[in-house]
Amino acid sequence: SGSKDDGLLPKDKKKPKKIMPNFFLAIRVSNPQIHSAIKIVQDSITTYNEKLTPALIPLATLHLTLMVIHLENDEQIQKAKEVLNQCKISLDPILQNSALTITFSGLDHFNHQVLYVKALGGEEVLKSVVNIVRETFTKEGIPSTDRREFSPHLTVMKLSRKPMLRRKGIKKIPEESYVSWVDMSFGEESVNSLHLCSMNKKKEKDGFYKCEATVTFIDTANEPASTEAENTRGEVDEAQELNSTGDEEQEATSSSTALCDENAGEASKMLRKTLLMRRISPRS
Repeated sequence: SGSKDDGLLPKDKKKPKKIMPNFFLAIRVSNPQIHSAIKIVQDSITTYNEKLTPALIPLATLHLTLMVIHLENDEQIQKAKEVLNQCKISLDPILQNSALTITFSGLDHFNHQVLYVKALGGEEVLKSVVNIVRETFTKEGIPSTDRREFSPHLTVMKLSRKPMLRRKGIKKIPEESYVSWVDMSFGEESVNSLHLCSMNKKKEKDGFYKCEATVTFIDTANEPASTEAENTRGEVDEAQELNSTGDEEQEATSSSTALCDENAGEASKMLRKTLLMRRISPRS
């Protein structure tokens, strides 16, 4: 029998249960050109074998995962929202003015179980974004549930979406089904927002994952010019209004002066008439 000193674990000692993610931080991929190109690949796969259809990723959910996490309750969800806002402060200088554009080109796979589009352009900036997000969340007590190194990819299909496929004898994604599109150029995505998404909650009306929070990075290049133009327009309108008011006042003054002159003339006539009457009337 084993003892504490022989280096063996007691038989009833179980491995710690793996924490499964239920939320993730992502960049949404919404460029219609990318969607259309992926649809071509997916159609090619289902034409080869229609049984693979359930393994396809819906186009409305396309995204680039930055980090997967587990949030236990509403309190932790609220904490994650606050941490995402902290990330925004650090990421603003990097992602403002559409500074990050990701180029998607070529197909690859993970052990023939997952087919994805490779994310190429902007790798260094993207890695900086991921590092800031992961470090900030970890520091605030929300670590990633996936210890693997970040590997940017846009998933096209994965067999784990439908475990029944394995029972039907489909154990890998056949390369013949997509070989014609291996070197295809899919398009570019400008990154202007990050999302905290739920894996399990009901999807949004547009088909994307339920977003608990979104931070957006503004295109500041147009803001000052726009504000300046609005101020200029405001100043011109104000000047025109003042001129208009001045004209009205001047007109009113002129009218008043004319009226006064007219009244004064009438009074003078009356006075002359009265004096004349007195001069010619007989004395009593």
